[in-house]
Amino acid sequence: DIGGVTEDRSDVEKLLVELKKNEPTSDNQFFRLAILAYEMGDLNRSIVYAERFRNDEKARIAYLANGKLALADALTQIYLLCESIGWDFNELRKLGVEHLKERQEDFKKQGWKEIR
Repeated sequence: DIGGVTEDRSDVEKLLVELKKNEPTSDNQFFRLAILAYEMGDLNRSIVYAERFRNDEKARIAYLANGKLALADALTQIYLLCESIGWDFNELRKLGVEHLKERQEDFKKQGWKEIR
């Protein structure tokens, strides 16, 4: 069990599925991807600005709060995209963790490079 993933749908997942029914474009993957791209852009901007204004604590906190909301919205869009395609969100989370473990093994062999 990775990250507390259970086979049953959580209350949050049930609510998302119910809310999805109210959207006229709920199964339009292109629309969903457009929203996801918008949210990821908002997250990126928030993180960049939080770093840019790191000496202004009030601004930094506000940018990070906006980034947190953007990430929450992006996760919601990813979940709804999975639902519309018929992919199991939790299965994809597990797949992602396994893929990260594989990449880390490669990094250990090849060495880690600093981004900054």
